[in-house]
Amino acid sequence: MRASLERIDTVNEKLNCFCFVYHEEAVKLAWRVERKLTAEAEIGTLHGIPFGVKDVTPVAGKRMTRGSPVYEYPIPNAVHPPFSNPCSTLTVFRPISSMS
Repeated sequence: MRASLERIDTVNEKLNCFCFVYHEEAVKLAWRVERKLTAEAEIGTLHGIPFGVKDVTPVAGKRMTRGSPVYEYPIPNAVHPPFSNPCSTLTVFRPISSMS
């Protein structure tokens, strides 16, 4: 996880791929996955794989811009169904991408 976040930090200024990166949340969720793996708990096939969410997909409590600062606020309360409970599916990291 840390390697993925470090790479984003290194290249994002030049590439502008991510509008928002939630470092602390990503690390926290990665530790949660690691504890599950250590405890040999049952997890989903893709659980723990880092991924980005397109900036037009509402995720509760996360800013989104839909590609324009005009739409940055308000922060959505509703979520797109796959992200209603990201901790139970495959989420570890939720950078928000501005790229198509």
